[in-house]
Amino acid sequence: MESYKRQKLNIEKQNKEQGASLIMALIVLVVLTIFGTTGLREAITDLSTTQLFTDSDSAFQSAESGLRAAEKLLSNAITEEDAASQFSANNITQVLPATANYRSSAFWDPLPAYNAQSNIKITFEISHTTTDSLDMNNPGLTTTYYKLTAKGNMNSINGSVVVQSIFAKRFP
Repeated sequence: MESYKRQKLNIEKQNKEQGASLIMALIVLVVLTIFGTTGLREAITDLSTTQLFTDSDSAFQSAESGLRAAEKLLSNAITEEDAASQFSANNITQVLPATANYRSSAFWDPLPAYNAQSNIKITFEISHTTTDSLDMNNPGLTTTYYKLTAKGNMNSINGSVVVQSIFAKRFP
């Protein structure tokens, strides 16, 4: 008889629990799902930001290398005509200051690429030329100031980086 009362008591206890453990487990599961989703969203945002930074840095480095190549050509030039022919042979385009709109893709699109491996485009303008009166041994020297501009393209999005430098070269 006593075992019957114990069994009846156990059954009554089980009926009173009403699934509290199940509700707590579901709440914990929902909270963990929210944390996981938020973490995943942050990781995806960080990944796209890193990709954009890498692409913009690569475009900047490309444009910068184009400037250095043009400056090297100018350094090795003996005359202004030699500089112009070196630029022409290396697909570096001369532009007039009035026509240079470096922010417009319509300006850059028709220009040839500096080399076949990359899509670097380089232009130059002759800013001004002055007679060098400080060198007493070579009174006929002139200094020509070149404005060099290079554009490097980004890979993942339709973007680009444009850099400029002013380079002064003395010619006889």
